[in-house]
This record gives sequence, C-alpha cells and structure tokens, in this order.
Amino acid sequence: MLHGKNEEEVWKQLDIDLQEVDLLHYQAAIMQGTQKLYLDIGIDPGGGFESGYSTTTLLAPLSSNDDFRFAVHTKHITDAIGKLFGMQDVVIGHTDFDEKFIIKTNNEAKVKALFNDSSVRNILLSLPHFTLEIIDENDSLHDNVLQLYIEEAIVQPERLRPVYHTFVQLLQRLNEG
Repeated sequence: MLHGKNEEEVWKQLDIDLQEVDLLHYQAAIMQGTQKLYLDIGIDPGGGFESGYSTTTLLAPLSSNDDFRFAVHTKHITDAIGKLFGMQDVVIGHTDFDEKFIIKTNNEAKVKALFNDSSVRNILLSLPHFTLEIIDENDSLHDNVLQLYIEEAIVQPERLRPVYHTFVQLLQRLNEG
C-alpha cells in the first residue's frame, strides 16, 4: 500500500513504481490522507486470434452513502439508437462535453455542478473511451464507489497524474455532499 498525506507524497511513490515495475499488470492500493483509492493498469497484448486490450481503472469508496448516482461515458454508435428508443441524456450546458459524452443521473443539478469546473471537463475530454460512474458495491465496507474505467493503459506518469488529480477532485466534491 502506498501512503501519503497528500497527492504530492503519493505521486513521489507512484512515479517510482511506474518506472520500475512490469506494467503488463500494475495494481496499487493508495491511502491519500484518510481516503483509500485503488489504481489498476492492465495490458494484455493478445495473441493468436485475440486482439488484446489495455485499461486503466481508478476506484475509491465514497464517504457519502446518499442515493445520488451518475454515469458518464463516451458516445458510441449504439447511443444514437438508444436515444431513438427514449434513452435519457443530461445536457450540462457545455457544448464540447455534451457532444462527446452520454450523461445519466438521478440529480441533474448535482451532476451539472460536479462538471462545472473546466479543468475537470478538459481532462475528461482528453481521454479515450471511458466510463465514470458511481456504483453501488453492496458490501460491508462501503456502499457507494466512484469508478473511472478508461479503455487505455495510461502508464506515463505525466499523462496519468492529471487523470488521478481530476479523479481525486471529483471524489472530494462527492464526499463533501
């Protein structure tokens, strides 16, 4: 487990890890202050008839167990079909963001406030296909979890750190209520 009082201390350790370990599969449990986070980077080059995959996942339990839920994902062709059949997509009022992503939530005002920060939107706009959502884990340790699942292995510290920072920002805002 990596420990740090703040993001700077955590990143000193992560930066070393990302340069020294086998990055075909990297997992880290992180304790930043009192917040526990998990980082998972997976690369499967495939072979034979398999095409392989690569992913980066950030996951963290939320201290707030309210009923607020949201999910943001990069638009796919199937979303256009879903909209024809009544799928809802929240418009947050930032054209570039609204055009690239599908946003579902049970609280439009809260999700609009969450993504009002341009630095958060810009990092998410820079990512390849991803899903960012609150999921209900239904276990004894915690109920709600914030998860960012990116369909790319981001192994370069200079690319991963802004993503990590943005994830932590969202996590803090959600924990504040």
